[in-house]
Amino acid sequence: MKKLLIMGANNPEIIRLVEGVNRAAPNDPIRIVGFIDNDPHKIGSTFLGYPVLGSPEILSNPAYQDCCVINNITRDCETRKLTTAQLGQFPQEFLSLVHPAVDVSLVEVGQGLVVHEGCIISPRVRLEDHSALMIGSQIAHDCRVEKYCFIGPKANICGGVHLGAASFVGAGAIILPNLDIGAGAKIGAARW
Repeated sequence: MKKLLIMGANNPEIIRLVEGVNRAAPNDPIRIVGFIDNDPHKIGSTFLGYPVLGSPEILSNPAYQDCCVINNITRDCETRKLTTAQLGQFPQEFLSLVHPAVDVSLVEVGQGLVVHEGCIISPRVRLEDHSALMIGSQIAHDCRVEKYCFIGPKANICGGVHLGAASFVGAGAIILPNLDIGAGAKIGAARW
């Protein structure tokens, strides 16, 4: 059994993702221990029935040494990158969560990824560490998604695209084939 601490008590889809993974692999379940959050107003409360235990510093507590972590923060890529760095100061392993109905055969999957249900990922795609693919997003063949990217619900990335680190692809956005998107880009459906 893997014990999991989730950074960011905000996005409820993560619970359903863990439940889906557990249904598909009942002999190797993930048990959610609770949430970690930098918002002091959330600490001591519960989120979807799980306790918000504290800020990332709790990872130094021996009680959590055998836990894995995942970053659930998706509001913007820079915050995701910063909070991942906070988690990375501690020895816990980053877990990747890929919905069991998503076919990742012939896909390179990094650590700390979150891939929600309904995603379609074609062969020869490289998903680097700590990116988040939201419900129904699609990535065609021969794409590279660098670290800390966010791909919104129903976004469609056509073949041969290189998505630079910490890029934000908004809900429903379409990126045409063979484009090189620079690091930190914000594509469609974003409100800044």
